[in-house]
Amino acid sequence: GLDPEVPGPLAGFLHGGGASVRQCFASGDLGEYGFPKFAALVEYLQGYSGRERFHGVIFVRTKHAVFYLAGLMRRTQQLAGIEVTELVGQTGGPSAGDGGAGMTGAAQQQALRLFK
Repeated sequence: GLDPEVPGPLAGFLHGGGASVRQCFASGDLGEYGFPKFAALVEYLQGYSGRERFHGVIFVRTKHAVFYLAGLMRRTQQLAGIEVTELVGQTGGPSAGDGGAGMTGAAQQQALRLFK
């Protein structure tokens, strides 16, 4: 059977309590219920906090992942000093299967200017 002693957001998943992945980050503090890869990314980026000229690029597989990860980063207290800007390719059209609308060329150029 299910363990009634399972703590935190996981209990909601196992017992149908309506919990969601968003609860892991609802407070803005990564806490102990985060995703291991995201926690590793946060730890890595924290090593660069306070450096005036730090720039970095994080690659993900899909456009949806770009916006999801950017949102997580913006809501995570440990990354409060890091500016996040999304950059995705232009859409290949409705049949391209690329995960949705892309950025216009002008929006891409603006994101690159912010990065420099």
